[in-house]
Amino acid sequence: MKKAATIVLFLSWTLLPGLRADYWHGDFTDDRTFVFSGNSPIYSSPDTGSEIVVETPAGTEVHISGSAGEALLDGGFMTYWYQVRAVLSGIEYSGYMPGSSLAMTAMQLGADTLFMFSVTGSDPDYGFRSSARILSAGMVLDEVEFRPVDGGFGQVPYSYSVRSLPLDPEGLQDIRDLVELSFIYEACGFLNRDILFAWTGERLIMGPEADSQFEASEYRYIEDFIMPSDSGGSPGTVMVRTTISEWDEEIDDYVVKDSYSTDHGWTGAEFESEGEPY
Repeated sequence: MKKAATIVLFLSWTLLPGLRADYWHGDFTDDRTFVFSGNSPIYSSPDTGSEIVVETPAGTEVHISGSAGEALLDGGFMTYWYQVRAVLSGIEYSGYMPGSSLAMTAMQLGADTLFMFSVTGSDPDYGFRSSARILSAGMVLDEVEFRPVDGGFGQVPYSYSVRSLPLDPEGLQDIRDLVELSFIYEACGFLNRDILFAWTGERLIMGPEADSQFEASEYRYIEDFIMPSDSGGSPGTVMVRTTISEWDEEIDDYVVKDSYSTDHGWTGAEFESEGEPY
């Protein structure tokens, strides 16, 4: 079995049942993921200087059987080594891969199409780098590179939990698939963020964000997506509903102090907020 995540937190929020993150505070939570970048080597030992057992195409299914310590990669980017096995052309290969070669979260969009996300590196001045990709038959069809939510305490490997969920694209013309990519840190004062990604069949488009943050017994700031197919939704529009609550000592509970919505219109090619594209 893989190691347990080593970060100890004082948690006030928990994931709902069935909404487990794929990547949990520095470690994969499942024993199965996919190769994120093409020609990623499986090494004979947890060392980039060791013999390369095989190079794996992007999208190759990988089974994780264990982890083998920290991997310090080019540019000072730290991740973990994972003991893996993969089958290529009917032959099973086993060895070690750094976590940055693997998708932190992946979602099947069609029989041969994958949405994948991973943190790809770090910069001491600008923080982490990441990428969301659409993959088909081992080829990257489109990609959006961006900086994810900062890693929490400045720790490496990347310490936010990561999850992807499908959303209903009904009412958003020409969007084939809609994905909610979530960055989750269930501790006081940490920013949590959901990002919409739309796949049209040709382009991957980064859309609105919904941020949430809380401080125990002080405040809650929660943003939710309201889709066209949801109650109160509007065709061609994704609403971000914001609810701000403050702690009331007299009733020993949170009281809503403000609530409002922001419209993000879908033009058929991009999202716009108040007429301005992303």
